[in-house]
Amino acid sequence: MNKKYDFIITEFTEDTVIISLNRPNQGNAFHIEMIRELSEILDFIEQQEDIRFIVFKSVGKYFCLGADLNWMKGAAKLISTENYNECFELVSLFERLACSEKILIAQVQGHCFGGGIGITSACDYVIASDKAKFAFGEVKLGLVPATIMPLVIRRLGVSKARQLMLTGKEIYSGEALSCGLIDIVSSANSVEKDAKDLLTELRLVNKKAQQQIKALARKIYSDLYSNEIKRYTAEVLAVCRVSEEGSDGIQAFLEKRTPNWQGNV
Repeated sequence: MNKKYDFIITEFTEDTVIISLNRPNQGNAFHIEMIRELSEILDFIEQQEDIRFIVFKSVGKYFCLGADLNWMKGAAKLISTENYNECFELVSLFERLACSEKILIAQVQGHCFGGGIGITSACDYVIASDKAKFAFGEVKLGLVPATIMPLVIRRLGVSKARQLMLTGKEIYSGEALSCGLIDIVSSANSVEKDAKDLLTELRLVNKKAQQQIKALARKIYSDLYSNEIKRYTAEVLAVCRVSEEGSDGIQAFLEKRTPNWQGNV
């Protein structure tokens, strides 16, 4: 596929597609345009039988700082159906990742927050720099990590996912490894090499058996993004984006001030 995108970079090499998030000046935070570009390329990749692996990485200092808060703030200007539809597009993106028959690998060379953890949690393998940090910061903004919650709970289990989401605290790669959020910790200079070594190892075994393993996992977790869960998580995010608490939390972050509700009982 020769199409050039504005917010992602794609590289096709033999049996692998490398997708790089490409909004470095915004910390690779995603907005609706990036969501649509990712959805389009994933739809294309799933139809290519010769593609076996998808590797996610990013341009610049950070892997992904989650959702672009200016995009989130803009939800207040949308009518309710448009707000919901944007949130549903985000849920559908995570569903595409969760249901992919390809083997997904994330290379996290910098901080990974919020929705960025949605991408990594959908991956079969996550390789992170020892300097990387992870956090579900939504709660600090009066928001809820609704659309990524099914993926994170699948990876971490309910208790640990809930604990990290309730505080929004930042954790480094070591703790992320111990709780299962990532799979391999590398030095900053070794993330790409370790990803290539992993690909070499994965190519040594049977492709069809790997596809069957992925298919069986999808069957077992068939309700991960059921229609009901997709609608519900999209609704939760849509409501949060325009709520008094969410709107003030987003604005407070952009203005580098304390939210008006902070400290209230």
